[in-house]
Amino acid sequence: MIQMRTFTYCNFESPCSWTVSNHSGGGDWYVTSPQQHRPGRRGAQPDTDHSVGDSKGHFLVLKPDSGLRASGICTFHIISPVVLSSGPLCQVRLACFQPETSKGNLSVSVKLTESGVVRSPAFIGKEQDGARVSWEVLEAPIGKLDEPFQVMVQYTSCSGHDVGFLAIDSLELKDCDLESGDLVLGPDCEEDSGFHCDLGGCVDKSRVCDFHSDCPLGEDEGFICGRLPLGSYCSFESGSCGWSASDRQSSWSLANGEQLSESTDLLGTTLQNTQGHFLFLKVRGNANGNEASIQSPALPLTVSSRECQLHFSLYLYGDFNGTVLLSVVENDTAETPLMWERAGQWKDDWQDITLQITDLLKGFHIKVQALWAAGSKADVALDDISLSAACFDTDLNALLFGHQDLDSISKLDFLSPLPEPSVTETWWFTSCGASGPRGPTQAQCDSAYRNTNVSVMVGKEGPLRGVQMWRVPATNRYKITAYGAAGGKGAKNHNKRSHGVIISAIFPLEKGDILYLLIGHQGEDACPGRNALTHKICLGESTVIEDGFDRDSSAMEWAGGGGGGGGATFIFRLEDGEPVPLLIAAGGGGKAYLEDPESSLDQIPLEQYENDTVAAGVNGRTGAAGGGGGWRDTTTHLWAGKSLFEGPEGGSSCPQALSKLGWATFGGFGGGGGACTAGGGGGGYRGGDVSQTDDITADGQDGISFVHPSGEIFLQPLAAMESHGEAEIEVHLNCSHCQTQSCKRDEDNRLILCLCHNEEVLAPDNITCIVETQGSVAEGHPSLSLILAVVASAVVMGIVLTCASLTLSKRLFQFCLNSTFQRL
Repeated sequence: MIQMRTFTYCNFESPCSWTVSNHSGGGDWYVTSPQQHRPGRRGAQPDTDHSVGDSKGHFLVLKPDSGLRASGICTFHIISPVVLSSGPLCQVRLACFQPETSKGNLSVSVKLTESGVVRSPAFIGKEQDGARVSWEVLEAPIGKLDEPFQVMVQYTSCSGHDVGFLAIDSLELKDCDLESGDLVLGPDCEEDSGFHCDLGGCVDKSRVCDFHSDCPLGEDEGFICGRLPLGSYCSFESGSCGWSASDRQSSWSLANGEQLSESTDLLGTTLQNTQGHFLFLKVRGNANGNEASIQSPALPLTVSSRECQLHFSLYLYGDFNGTVLLSVVENDTAETPLMWERAGQWKDDWQDITLQITDLLKGFHIKVQALWAAGSKADVALDDISLSAACFDTDLNALLFGHQDLDSISKLDFLSPLPEPSVTETWWFTSCGASGPRGPTQAQCDSAYRNTNVSVMVGKEGPLRGVQMWRVPATNRYKITAYGAAGGKGAKNHNKRSHGVIISAIFPLEKGDILYLLIGHQGEDACPGRNALTHKICLGESTVIEDGFDRDSSAMEWAGGGGGGGGATFIFRLEDGEPVPLLIAAGGGGKAYLEDPESSLDQIPLEQYENDTVAAGVNGRTGAAGGGGGWRDTTTHLWAGKSLFEGPEGGSSCPQALSKLGWATFGGFGGGGGACTAGGGGGGYRGGDVSQTDDITADGQDGISFVHPSGEIFLQPLAAMESHGEAEIEVHLNCSHCQTQSCKRDEDNRLILCLCHNEEVLAPDNITCIVETQGSVAEGHPSLSLILAVVASAVVMGIVLTCASLTLSKRLFQFCLNSTFQRL
């Protein structure tokens, strides 16, 4: 495999793949060596190059035509080739020789080629020694990017009469291969060298409190940022954070996208679609031009110059004949050194800017100023302003704990940014409206749980991506019920689907415990299809799948039409940093293209579950379709469901289905296997197997559920879920005093009431249950048999008295009496 470094590294000893600006007739840049420079200019040029380290080595020099400044051209750049993606350690690195730093500014930007988003990380200087001491090595972080991008190194010199001398060497994109490895916590994250993430990982101090979560739990953007000085970390969601605007007619104001959407005067569409609040400036130039400024509250002296960075997002769109400037103003100082300026036209999008803050000896404030000439018409916005936490404290982990004794503090109470749950007794968790092979985002769950008692944080990276994290509100026994997701239907096997499993158990949990909930997604149905041909197959207007199979039901040419496997619902926690499963409800297998005519209900296997943590939680067997993902395993097949430890995404369709018909039927999030003509396997502690061959009637198997030995089984596994998975957590009431071991809480007085079964009723002792009898209902309504007996007795006595009163003879009286009893 060709390594990325072979085409992104430039030592200028041989041709490389970076391109340079070409405003001048002969080019802005040229390659030279110290030997080729004129003598007598020691100090104004390097004695050696950087990559080789001697006078024969080569480097790149900026030397534009002198006439360019008159035409207004004062920026020059070098651009990398397109890079498809990068790992988390990726950075741009170069060696720079610039004897007169005041004459120009060197910056870097990263542009995502598909979305057009531009990021501007800051260069950080590194110390050099030996023959290369005259060169300054600069590095800027790029990090993990999942889409193609290019890096641009830009030199700006718009304030002086000449550009000065600038040489560049050893230009490269460093550690950008995905195989370069993830950030790890341990020996590689030395004490005080960075910020320690709860779940592992070491974040550079300059990236703490920059409005971009780097830790899986987001603690680098959590409580610690709330301890920073007023105005140094502001998203403007809770007000201006002490930032104040100039008292002018054309001034900054606090706005949001919903407010601006009502305006017909906006020049672009980005602002009205932006969530939350930001500072907004409407530039509508008059005859004399105008200006507007805004500044932060007073900020204390910074304690770190190397890791201290200023981050902000800026929007500038329209016909802007002016410039935006940012200055850092020290207290009791007449000079206002300019840190950053930008002029010209921008796209209708937000730009992320990162600047290094250095050499501050006093308290200060930040000032942003916009200047524009007559005729300007533009919209300007500012948001997410932050000074990294390292600006104010070098020991960030101590800052997080408020400088208290770590041994006396419960770690979970402070390190987790999860909000405290409301004190109720039942919490419902869903897929947050997400579907398909990937889990929900934080925004989706925020929206889904709005106006409910559920508050979660959603993982963003790695195996926890899409996993919801919830804090236990109180020490108690909890009944946890997990619902696995159903499998997808086949194209012509859509009368029923394989149900997800429901399983329930009771667990003792401590206050502050964090539960991790991965809610499984339903496997995708094969129909209605994603193109004209698959749509026809779904409607029964085409039989190319059936026609393409031979007599033993093995695929010959066409493939596709099976359903994706359903994702499992995983509920687990961390013990000593290691995930431990508590409850896993398996997902249903995907249905095959056709229903097997020989199948019957007698052949459906009973639901199974595992309760031994030593048992292997492996993926299901993958064949033509994808097997279901398990608890801890790995797979090399794209159509197989991934295990929890891999990041439990659903598998894609098999290659044959994608290549011929473009039939994409994914497994559900939670390890659901992707479909072929056969159905995908369901996710679980052990994933469901699939047919080794692409059998046209082979359904994917359900996964296997799991209950941890510490749990008391409450409901045996039952296949009943018809759609996406869910989870319910409720306080388990202590009903041990009740005869039936079952009870509920009275909604009015909150007392525990025992429950009885069938026709039993609760006795006055509120504990035992009794059967209703005649004696037990004396105070109620009389029974029907008692009423009839009383009526019959009254009739008999009435007739007897009537006969006696007639004073008939003894024979007549006896006859009358006998007749009466005969009638009765």
